[in-house]
Amino acid sequence: MDFLEKLCNLPHSDFDTTGCNNEQKQLYGAAKAFLRADEKTAEEILRNLHGSTQNIEIKGYVTDLLFPLLLWQDRFSDLAQFGIPRNDEEEQQINVYDTKNMTAVLSQIPKELPMPPAIADLPAVCAQINGVDVELLIDTGAMLTMVSESVAKKCDITISDKSVEAETPLENKITTQYATIDSFMVGNSEFKNKSCVVVPDSAYDTGDPEIPQINGKIGWEIIKNLRWTINYRDRRVCIEASKPEDKPQNMCCDFFPMVNVKINNKNIVMGLDIGAGATQFGKCMNRFFDVEKLARFTTETFATGTVEEISGAIIPCIEAYMSDIAFTINNAVLYPEREYSLAKTFVQSGVLGSDIAKDKALIIDYPNRNISISN
Repeated sequence: MDFLEKLCNLPHSDFDTTGCNNEQKQLYGAAKAFLRADEKTAEEILRNLHGSTQNIEIKGYVTDLLFPLLLWQDRFSDLAQFGIPRNDEEEQQINVYDTKNMTAVLSQIPKELPMPPAIADLPAVCAQINGVDVELLIDTGAMLTMVSESVAKKCDITISDKSVEAETPLENKITTQYATIDSFMVGNSEFKNKSCVVVPDSAYDTGDPEIPQINGKIGWEIIKNLRWTINYRDRRVCIEASKPEDKPQNMCCDFFPMVNVKINNKNIVMGLDIGAGATQFGKCMNRFFDVEKLARFTTETFATGTVEEISGAIIPCIEAYMSDIAFTINNAVLYPEREYSLAKTFVQSGVLGSDIAKDKALIIDYPNRNISISN
């Protein structure tokens, strides 16, 4: 495994930099700072390296890290300094997430709302789209807010002719259309001229009348702006503008939100997907568990355009820590052959699901780069 590959695997596998040259050590320091949410240090190192290195591979990796670091701070004007976008895909990402045409009014007044029923008791809330009440999942694993075609029609959402491939909560890959919401209100905060994608109604059809209908989901690009207290025990959600707090920073985002956790006395970085009911671990975690002694199963998953069988194992109980707060994960899934490459640069150890806060409250405060669990 070469140096850059080792960097990509830092979320689950640290390494000794003895023998690395100065530029490699600097890049290692920037990657470590990025993962522990020390964005100021990471950016300072990356800026210096971008201007000084003659190594094409290192400059490419530097640019890869600067892209999400600046994007999720809404610093779109700074991206051009580093030659971003470099290709059509990056240009499309910038166009979708650029907030220059959006107005956000974030309310300091907290608003607590009941959680409507949702698949597998996933977190949901009632938002107002162009003044119409719509029940939506809260999904940190969705990078852009989605609504169904029927909701788009009901709420008079402006749909463009641009399309994008997306994955639904039912693990179906479908073609969606970009759209613009004039007014999206959640809690007491409002987002005007907000980008979203429109999903065919069939993509959310479970085929079971007993399962609540999915109308869409609130994506990370909205979640990241606010402080969310998701009380799974009482099925309530409190939404408010974030206020600066002196708390440990344990969140970063590399085109997918990630959290620093400790398992078996090892520091790792997991993806955060509360739109998933169960926590999942990838093959990099095999060394933590005796896979042969775990209960095994085989399931189907939609990948690379086809339905594939995948083998997994159930981990009955895991004791974990998040900023020194202990929590328990019951019946997490380990996929011994799966690699979690959901982020742009880093390979995660897996993804944390809503089960990490079962019967408790999950507090997501990305402006403070902090996530915590409360009784």
